[in-house]
Amino acid sequence: MANLHLPHNYIDIIEEEVSKILEICFIEYPPVDAFLVAEKLNYEIGIDEELKTRGYKRRRWGKDGIIVNSPSKSERKHFTIAHEIAEHRLASHATGGFAGVDKLTGEDLEKACNAMASSLLMPAQWFEMDAKTHNFDLLELKKIYSTASHEAIAYRMLRFSECIITIFDNGKATVRKSSINNLHLGEHIHPLEMKCFQKVSDSGEPFTVSGDNVRVQGWPVFKLAKRIGESASYFGGNDWKRVILRTEMDTA
Repeated sequence: MANLHLPHNYIDIIEEEVSKILEICFIEYPPVDAFLVAEKLNYEIGIDEELKTRGYKRRRWGKDGIIVNSPSKSERKHFTIAHEIAEHRLASHATGGFAGVDKLTGEDLEKACNAMASSLLMPAQWFEMDAKTHNFDLLELKKIYSTASHEAIAYRMLRFSECIITIFDNGKATVRKSSINNLHLGEHIHPLEMKCFQKVSDSGEPFTVSGDNVRVQGWPVFKLAKRIGESASYFGGNDWKRVILRTEMDTA
């Protein structure tokens, strides 16, 4: 499974804590609204449009708060709020069940918060079943987990299957992660991955190709600057062609 560079017991603790949060908030099925979770947990959401970062947590007048840079309920804002909830609960030992978490600092703590934010938006008890039911189809899972981004959903797949996730931005491979045991990833792109990428990039449609003990699924996540509102500045005001691949490979 995916190596998060965290001890396995931390991953288990994170998943258990998310289950407790869902129970407290009476959330029984996806999608998970991080704004609603924050409200149920008595976090106050504040807006600071001058904020240069995505968000941060603060405590004022005895009340915990999360500050974000816009009122938009985009996938990024859901993840930011989920991340800040995770950071607060990990740091404060809110449930009393985080023995040893105080040893997590810096980059490891950030990874733990990211893992918990991902788990909160895509809880393990639902996501694993849905992913397998829908054959890890990114677009189908996006319909179910609408508050998570395509990229976050793809990365979550690594937790529940042995695969490679590759992201191409405007024709260039920018991210490549693997959960396949004993696989040295390197920078090598399999010919079938390149074929799948090219087909998706050219057609703008999902595509799957198999052969030589390799199966590649590909999906377009194209963004048109004139249509994506606040995200337009993030993409430099230009159209953005992102393709996400999921590769299964028999390394035996």
